[in-house]
Amino acid sequence: MRYAAMCVLVASGIAADAPDPGALWEEAKTSPTRELHRTGFEEQPPPKMVHYYAGKVPSKVVFNGVTDEVAHSGKHSYKMVVKFEPGRWGNAYFKLPFNIPQWTDLHAKFYFRWEVDSKLSEAPWFFTGDVGDYIMGIGVRMQLPDHSPATTLTMYIDDVEVHGKLPSNYEQKWTAVYRYFTVDREKIMRTQGAHRYRDMAAWLNRFTRQYQKRELPRVSAALRQRYNAVTQRIEADRAAVAPMVETIKAGLDNTDQPLRVDLDKPERLLSHLGMWIDAARGYTAYAARHGGEPVVTYVIEPTRSYPILPTGPEAHNWETTHYSWSGRGFEHPQILPEAEAVPVAPSRMMKAAGCRGTFVPLSFAITSEKELQDVSIDASDLRLGSHTIAAEHVEVRVVAPWYRPMARDGKQNPELKNEMLLHDPAFVVPADGKIENIYKDAKFGSDSEKLKPVTIPAGQVRQFFMTVRVPDDAASGVYRGKVEARAGDIVVGMDVQLKVQPFDLEPTPLAYSFFYRSYLRSAEEKKKQGIHPWYKTEAQMQAELTNMGEHGCNTNNMYGGTPKKTDDGWDFTAMEHLLAMGRRAGLTRSPFMWLGHGQDFIPDPRPGRPKSMETVITNFNSLIPAVNGLCDANGYPRPALFGHDEASGERLMKLREGYGAVNDAGGLVTVACYPNFFDEIGDALSLPIIYGGGQTGTGMRNMKRSQQLGYETWIYNCPTSSMPASASVYRRRYGLMMWRNGEHGVANWEYQGLGRREADPQYNNDFQNPIYAMAYPVWEGKPIDTIHFEAFREGVYDARYMATLEKHLAAARKSGKKTAMCARIDTWLASFSVNDNVNELRERMADFIVVLTAPE
Repeated sequence: MRYAAMCVLVASGIAADAPDPGALWEEAKTSPTRELHRTGFEEQPPPKMVHYYAGKVPSKVVFNGVTDEVAHSGKHSYKMVVKFEPGRWGNAYFKLPFNIPQWTDLHAKFYFRWEVDSKLSEAPWFFTGDVGDYIMGIGVRMQLPDHSPATTLTMYIDDVEVHGKLPSNYEQKWTAVYRYFTVDREKIMRTQGAHRYRDMAAWLNRFTRQYQKRELPRVSAALRQRYNAVTQRIEADRAAVAPMVETIKAGLDNTDQPLRVDLDKPERLLSHLGMWIDAARGYTAYAARHGGEPVVTYVIEPTRSYPILPTGPEAHNWETTHYSWSGRGFEHPQILPEAEAVPVAPSRMMKAAGCRGTFVPLSFAITSEKELQDVSIDASDLRLGSHTIAAEHVEVRVVAPWYRPMARDGKQNPELKNEMLLHDPAFVVPADGKIENIYKDAKFGSDSEKLKPVTIPAGQVRQFFMTVRVPDDAASGVYRGKVEARAGDIVVGMDVQLKVQPFDLEPTPLAYSFFYRSYLRSAEEKKKQGIHPWYKTEAQMQAELTNMGEHGCNTNNMYGGTPKKTDDGWDFTAMEHLLAMGRRAGLTRSPFMWLGHGQDFIPDPRPGRPKSMETVITNFNSLIPAVNGLCDANGYPRPALFGHDEASGERLMKLREGYGAVNDAGGLVTVACYPNFFDEIGDALSLPIIYGGGQTGTGMRNMKRSQQLGYETWIYNCPTSSMPASASVYRRRYGLMMWRNGEHGVANWEYQGLGRREADPQYNNDFQNPIYAMAYPVWEGKPIDTIHFEAFREGVYDARYMATLEKHLAAARKSGKKTAMCARIDTWLASFSVNDNVNELRERMADFIVVLTAPE
């Protein structure tokens, strides 16, 4: 038997055009504390709790109602019995049977007892929390430990009391809010639905006009087969999406019923449809030149940044409403070996543009009627008159398909995805006939330094990825070169054109980093352990830090470096060592995230922890000036001490004094937090890392309140690093969308994590755990990059183009020259959409920069 008293603060995110949440919150804070609800479950009829979320593993509610079996007082309590099947993160939520607006620090106290019928590795978790858009009150959540056996969990609740600061007329105000979510919100949904329908109908009409299947005379069977597969995909998608668009129109016309139509699915289909039509239109020109050849080549935009809905002059007003930036994102068709329809146009001309000191990505794919054995790829020098970008600056890798877990419907399902960029195609190979990966060496595997020959079976497609490092002293202009694929007597040549811009990019003003859960280990320990996503030799860690720097990261994220308290101060030796490694990699922006600071923000009864708040404050008053002084003296960035991860409600409010002590001592506190953080802790959190950032009304409101105090605000997990099929989302969200939202940085989860596998940390075929990775670990040499990490770097470059444009725009305004051009740029900046073709957006920024920097 176990009883506990609980308290909770609940606040909620608000959609656009909802009643002003800031005003409601401020009025509530100045109101007296009052009793809002009380029940001992003795009344008639008895209250009924609602089970409204089933969790990630199958479960069944066996009993949910009032019982006389157990009572803390009176004759009754409330009983819930849930039977869970074995699995991962088994949980269930129950809503307490009353409605209270979530505008303030609601304190719930009740008596609680739980019983379990199986032996668990640790106790279940129980806590109260936010259950809806501030109309549902509060709820209780039960959660089993990870990977629990089949378990039946029984819970009893009794003597519930809820107090909070709310105005006396809160029930009338709550009614108005409820009306918004049940009546007024319908009007907003219809307005948005009408706007989105117009876009979809216009796209569908345009695609219908554009698409026409053509005959391809005198072409190889391979090319004809590929073309037919693309046209069949177009016709199938068009046939599928047309009735969806009509259903939306019918729903909008029927004003007697609530609008309940799927707006997301037809938008995704239409965005893909445009890509497929563009691919089909490229076959005619390719067939005229290369149609009779058995080898077909495709040119791929590396970040898959074709236009997606919404577009047009007002699209920027609707960017955040069309799909979830923080969920699975916008997935693209994979160019997998067995694919029949290839979602890009056949071509033998690769074009790209970039600036000095940057990496420029290109990509292509090859297929053939006959098997191509031991294909070698050779890139020539790129030449512009007497100027050369040497072939040694060109890196070619093969894109590896492999099985990796992907989150679907609350589960991790293995799916074949293109992700790793390899020099050694044998590093990982999907098995034939079963869902399994075959590794060359799962424990001590490394990639090769140069691309090894690749065999392409007859009828299969293999994608390749090419990166050009533009030298710092390269002359501007268009460089030309060749890429040749050789397989015995077969030689296929592709042309390359690389435009080097006549200007240099400004450094990004934004902070870019990833949670880097890694610790140094000795070579001897690693020889026993092998590859591990958390534990590294110094050479491995330095290679990974350098890899981050080469992909646009400029900010350190340090799990290690914990200081030691000495008789005369602090020993920062471990921290300095890691900071020096970060500096060599270019991770020098201040502040950096310090997760390994080892300090407590609240008293803790455990041995060796501070027993009072006075001790907590004394520790910070000693540590913060010492560490800041050390960093300043040695040219290192200052640390921001990481707080309690993703704390919310009362748990976050309890940290106010400890966080404030860090600020008062001259430091910063940073932590991952939810969008309503400022409502709960205000100015005490001096560097919030906001889930989703400014993508919701609540997030934007609280972010702006923090920024008004002069604080930076960063973002995370929109999306996480677990979405290899969504390359363009990484580019759009962590590039121009950060600029659009006014966010200052990103610290995303995570650079490298292969799941919860401490007992077996090497590469394996465990598909029950998620994989979060921008790059993959190796035994020695460079870590293995991914397509979405390359796209992320392009997003950083987009932000740098914008910083460069804004610098020269400000200079032009100050000089009073080129006023017409400045006005034109201002109009464009206010109206472009990140859903447009991002390459075209970058080209427009480059054109503006060239005009602004040209002499009068």
